[in-house]
Amino acid sequence: YPEPLWKYEPISESILRSVVAKSTPWKATRSGTFPNSVYKFCIELLAGPLCVIFRALDSLGHEPADWRVTETIAGGKPGKDYSNPGAH
Repeated sequence: YPEPLWKYEPISESILRSVVAKSTPWKATRSGTFPNSVYKFCIELLAGPLCVIFRALDSLGHEPADWRVTETIAGGKPGKDYSNPGAH
């Protein structure tokens, strides 16, 4: 087999901080969840506990079924003819 392209490592606080820093603060999230701004503005308090939770779930091999559910909001632009597939 070829050498793997990457080596798996459990999530670290620095990786979590980096991901949260790149997130859009006011972007719509799933209903019933915190907006990204909560994580962005509170990451110093949340990074440690969140990493503990994520590492525990990973070591148990558990992925909550609810995390697989996504919600996509499709908003149309005014004046576009969406009956034409190339209009976007």
